[in-house]
Amino acid sequence: MSALDLRRFHNMLFGAEPAISFVEIRHTRQGRGMGQVFLGVREVEQWARTVEKLTGTGDVYVGVGPRTQRAGTRESVARLHVLWADIDTDDAVAALRTFEPAPPVVIRSGTPGHLQAYWPLRDAVGPDQAEIGNRRIAHAIGADMKSTDAARILRPPGTFNRKREIPQPVRAARLDAEVFDYEDIVGTLADPPARAQDRPRVELPRERVADDSPGAQDAAVALIGRYSPEADLRPSGNGRLHGSCPFEFHEDRNPSFGLFPDGGYICSCGTGDIVRLFVNLRGEQFTDRDLPRYRRELREDLGLAVAA
Repeated sequence: MSALDLRRFHNMLFGAEPAISFVEIRHTRQGRGMGQVFLGVREVEQWARTVEKLTGTGDVYVGVGPRTQRAGTRESVARLHVLWADIDTDDAVAALRTFEPAPPVVIRSGTPGHLQAYWPLRDAVGPDQAEIGNRRIAHAIGADMKSTDAARILRPPGTFNRKREIPQPVRAARLDAEVFDYEDIVGTLADPPARAQDRPRVELPRERVADDSPGAQDAAVALIGRYSPEADLRPSGNGRLHGSCPFEFHEDRNPSFGLFPDGGYICSCGTGDIVRLFVNLRGEQFTDRDLPRYRRELREDLGLAVAA
């Protein structure tokens, strides 16, 4: 993968974005969760150098949508210049081959059979419209439905995927300059089932989450099952569940994740309560100022009210 291809990838995502916006780079930090770097969308050379530097020490991701502020939240995304699909099954790879229009940008994400497909847009769309389009594409080809959100981070080409013992390169299989109208990509595609039907709900009988709150652990398990279904959690005594870490940024080869009855967790990559679990599973960077929003979304999502 040449440095030129990395810069072309940047321009595909952000070339039409106003200069006042930011690009988010997120990267793994050994034993310390994830770090964030924000650069102006016109700082292409600095962006490329930063990605190249960080990929020497860990996994690197980029926010697909430009940010209007130095934050990795959905609220910081005002518009997107691409639609995408995160593909992780053989059936979805096969379906992509016959999908029309074919994506002009395809990234091999470092795991065999895993691809990222991008459709650059002639005109930017808002986050709601982008998510509708992404979900229609994912539903049509069987791609990963949880990777359709506007604040999604994905691996850029030129980095390494460290999920295996030997890091695997993330490479561009195709990087063409074609652009599309939104309707020409998804206008005739069906919507997937409503999100509310996709999400398991757990109603809790108490207002506060404490160690003895019935259902708190069940709510956490429901969250993990949605965002990381491959995480196999099993009883390990004292009411705790044990298994592999469900967070995308942690390749847990020797399962070290423990889930407590109150929905909190402990892992070799860090510890946290059920709110931080919720945030990390969604691939966001936890910030104290957004705590009221996290609590509200957790309550709305699972009927779970958390302690102040």
